[in-house]
Amino acid sequence: MPQALNQVETKHRIDLRPGETSFAKGEKIRHKLGYDALRQILQLNNPSITKLLGIDKLPENADLTRDWLTPTRITDVSGFATLADGTMAGTKCQFFGTRLAVDVIDRDSKGRKNGKITPTGGGLRIKFVELSPKNDKGEVLFSDLKQVRKGVLDEGLGLAIAMGAKNIGLGFERQLSKVIRKMNLPEAKRKALLKMAKLYSLAGGGKADLYIALEGKEGDYSSDELELLKANALKQTGYQLAKAGAIGPLIDRVSGDVGSGGKLAGRPILMWLLDGYLQYQAEAALTQGKAVDLNFHYGMLTGKDIGGLEARGDATGLGIWFARKAYCEANNIPLKGESLFIRGVGAAERRAAIEAIKYGVKLQGIAATSARGGVVLRNEEGFKEQDIIELNQIYNKKGDMVAWAKEKQEQGINIEIIAESHESGKKQAEEISAGANDYFQKYAPLHIDDSAAQMTINGTNAKYIPTGAVVVQGGNGAVTPAASREFKKRGIHNVTGILANAAGVFASWFEQAQNLFEIQIPSDLVDQAIQELMYENVKISMSIMKEARKNNIDLSLEEAFYSYAIAQGYKQKMAIEQMN
Repeated sequence: MPQALNQVETKHRIDLRPGETSFAKGEKIRHKLGYDALRQILQLNNPSITKLLGIDKLPENADLTRDWLTPTRITDVSGFATLADGTMAGTKCQFFGTRLAVDVIDRDSKGRKNGKITPTGGGLRIKFVELSPKNDKGEVLFSDLKQVRKGVLDEGLGLAIAMGAKNIGLGFERQLSKVIRKMNLPEAKRKALLKMAKLYSLAGGGKADLYIALEGKEGDYSSDELELLKANALKQTGYQLAKAGAIGPLIDRVSGDVGSGGKLAGRPILMWLLDGYLQYQAEAALTQGKAVDLNFHYGMLTGKDIGGLEARGDATGLGIWFARKAYCEANNIPLKGESLFIRGVGAAERRAAIEAIKYGVKLQGIAATSARGGVVLRNEEGFKEQDIIELNQIYNKKGDMVAWAKEKQEQGINIEIIAESHESGKKQAEEISAGANDYFQKYAPLHIDDSAAQMTINGTNAKYIPTGAVVVQGGNGAVTPAASREFKKRGIHNVTGILANAAGVFASWFEQAQNLFEIQIPSDLVDQAIQELMYENVKISMSIMKEARKNNIDLSLEEAFYSYAIAQGYKQKMAIEQMN
């Protein structure tokens, strides 16, 4: 582990929750299992396996976390906004980001280091949290930021580990090169882009978390005041990150992720971050007596809302579907007419569910939470595409899914409400999870998509998942390591998240390549690349499992793909070292 990252983790280790309640710890365990599997199969000296992996040995004391992850920085930001009544209200922010160590090296046309920083990018997750209300003296104070810091580090470190394996296991160069060859481009430009693609694909991309803590509680403010507070906090963060040199067109491009899509005060959320970034750049240019190059600095931001790739919005969901389809075809597991249960109706699961319905899979069960009401539902005849679209819209608007289900019942539609909850936050999630467990016991669906949150299937509730079911993780770390062990014992198929939900990251790379290379990549080519990616990675993982089984090594798909991803990381690392 790089020293800086080690210091960050050690300093805040007390904040990381123990056991299965820590996403970061779960990813570390999963990561170690992948290493153990890789070492085990490399010891076989099997030419078929080494050909699949691309390496025949690991470096001494190899550790992908140490060797590849490096922190962008950890930063506290405070900001204030003047409310309508003239009073001041404040926010405190915590930012933590990581990137792959390979990103900090740029290469010339011959692949040699030239000391510059590779343009890369990463998704920014934004969460707004409430802090303490008034104390006994009637003062509104910020509470200890320990909870905020814990959230940033737990999720930030966990995602960094998962993203490290995910990014280097994607084989992006192959797919980008295929897409460039298929595009209608002048031959000279095609050749130049293919050369750029080879160098660009060595970059990784990372993740960052931004927690914004509000002074007081949301209920203390009007909706306009709340939006002003949030927008100002993002602007302050953009300014501070620019000042710290953490973001920029040639450093780290910021792209959308959970909580950073949609709009705030009538504008795309990330535009507020850009405002602060541009303010700093303008001030810095003025100090130096120069004019600020706005066109250049707008390149700090990329995403489906801002000059992004048309295919990006549905990419994750499409990948989830193709991961299921590829895995089931490889294992002769039926899809058409079989029962599907989904957890979550966000953007990712929306597309995955619609593709499944189109193919003929029977979507009979849905579990979903929302601010005003969560549900577990059953439709014996199967939910329709329009049902998914409507539930996704309710989710986006933080509406009441219970009311939607009861309205459908009044219309004579045969929907059974297995569970409902109007509680908020964790309490609602627990009640809906219990309802999902009841559903699994009663109806035993063959197919399950889990795209709702992290650690939804754990060592406690994994026993409710039907033996032989195919669980596809649409979310990062939806299945904990303890649950994975239970799945392996009981013959439950576990299509791991770093494979199944990788298409969103994959499309982000296309998005960044599009902006960097100044081309427009057609959506149909990206969709085709996503399908090929999922089929290819399932095929490679299954081949590793097959070869290992010949030598009495029983690997799960998760272990096989993790071992493959880690091997690709060291294959790239060794190639880079040979260049220098």
